[in-house]
Amino acid sequence: MSNAHTLDGNSVTYNYPDLGTVKVDFNDGLLTYEWTEGHFKGVKRDELPYQSNLIGDRIYMFNWLEKPHYSFVTVVLNLAQNTMQSSAILNPQTEQEMSLFHGGNILSHNII
Repeated sequence: MSNAHTLDGNSVTYNYPDLGTVKVDFNDGLLTYEWTEGHFKGVKRDELPYQSNLIGDRIYMFNWLEKPHYSFVTVVLNLAQNTMQSSAILNPQTEQEMSLFHGGNILSHNII
C-alpha cells in the first residue's frame, strides 16, 4: 500500500472541547500543526511526513509519527458532520507515555 497524500494543499482547524484548538496544514506530503488555543497554545511542529486517505463520503483519515520520541497520532475528519476523532500514543516506552482518545468539532477547512 502506498502512502497517500489526499489532503495536500488543504488545511483544517478543529477544536477539542477539553484540550483546545489545532490548525493543521498539508503540503507536499508534509503536515504542520499548531495549537492556537487551550493548554497547549503555541506548541507547533513543522513538516512532518503524513499519510491520508478518503475512507468514506467526505470522511478522511490521516496520521503522522513524531520523531525522536515516536509519538503517533491518527485523526478522522467527518466533513459532512463537522466532527473529528483522534487517537494517539505519546512518548511511548517512557515515563511520560500516554494513550489518548478524543473527539471534537471541525471549525473550518478548505477541503472540497
